Amino acid sequence: MYYIYNSKKEETKPKVEPTKPKVVPKPTPKPTGELRLRDYQEEAIERWKKWGRKGVIILPTGAGKTFCALALLKEYLSQGKKCVVIVHTKVLLRQWCERIKQWVGVEPGVLYGERKTPDRITVAIINTFQKYPIKDADLYIWDECHHYCTENCLSIIEELRDKDHLGLTATLERSDGNHKMLLRYMPIVYRMRFREAVGRFISRFEIVEIPCELTPWEWQEYVSAEEEIRYYRLRYSSEEINEDPVLRAKYYSRIHKRKAICSAAKDKVVKLVEILKKVGSERVLVFSESVASIQYIKKVLAENGIKAMCYHSYLKKREREAVLKEWGKSFNVLLTVRCLDEGIDIPAVRYAVILCNSLQKRQVIQRIGRTLRKRSDNTEAKIYLLYCRKTYEERVKLLIRRILAEETYLR
Repeated sequence: MYYIYNSKKEETKPKVEPTKPKVVPKPTPKPTGELRLRDYQEEAIERWKKWGRKGVIILPTGAGKTFCALALLKEYLSQGKKCVVIVHTKVLLRQWCERIKQWVGVEPGVLYGERKTPDRITVAIINTFQKYPIKDADLYIWDECHHYCTENCLSIIEELRDKDHLGLTATLERSDGNHKMLLRYMPIVYRMRFREAVGRFISRFEIVEIPCELTPWEWQEYVSAEEEIRYYRLRYSSEEINEDPVLRAKYYSRIHKRKAICSAAKDKVVKLVEILKKVGSERVLVFSESVASIQYIKKVLAENGIKAMCYHSYLKKREREAVLKEWGKSFNVLLTVRCLDEGIDIPAVRYAVILCNSLQKRQVIQRIGRTLRKRSDNTEAKIYLLYCRKTYEERVKLLIRRILAEETYLR
């Protein structure tokens, strides 16, 4: 056996510890806007503090309730405290993150299905927050707080009842009355009605009621749906309907059918075309009941030489953003359903057309509020309410009158 001997010693290099890359902290963004509150916003915050820092602030759409929350976030952050903003959709989460960066000057953490990066200020979607609650924060802001009246949400608020809680909404009342349970933890500390805001912080507006007729075939379909709805109401109590999933699905399918018939009524579409031709090149927001109805209306408008686009939840995020960006440029008529009812920031619009509405007070006020952002030229907003005679929409018309009769003027 032979061994090969290498007389040259291998040069041994001293071991060099790998240098760790320097962690450069993200620069804290500076606020791009100066946060100045109006007198009523400061009053709302002061009342909230006097009520033990637990309560709901109710301001009309466009009156700036979000700025009350941003001012508090800035105050708590300066004191080294943690805050959580709870929202119910991803769109609102992104919107709040942008507002916090712009007005508070920090990059907030987020808490939702895809990302969980809590920070000094965290914006959380309610479904994820229920699974992974942040319990060590000092302030919890519940955006559109009428959504958080379920048993699961209230149990979280109960667990965190020693913390500070701020609820924000334009319309707290719910048709099921569950908002009363929320008031046990967060009483109403400040409320501004339309009457006080119109002309000062939101636009003056006019409601124009336009009656429409159903065709014989539409009327036959409507009566059939109405009879089925009446059958369920006579045979079952509301509790039985809501507790039985199958029964509930059948009942509400008739409700949706009734709405669909009225929202796509031929006479309504004819009158809508007349309104849009009269308005001309102005931006117009049109509310209907379903994606199918606005797609049908878009086709009819195109046949009459009117460019329109649809905005609904089935569109991807970039598609929805592109639609809003082009609104008022390549087209003037935006057709939408409930996707724009609540929370989404849209450009100031002078004209709105409501083709169909529910009997829920909250939805009525939210849709009307879409046109109430004050414009620089102080022009009056105009809302066209198209309703079918001798249908449930007669009650919608009366509901709107009842809501607004003492709040502002009708013509």
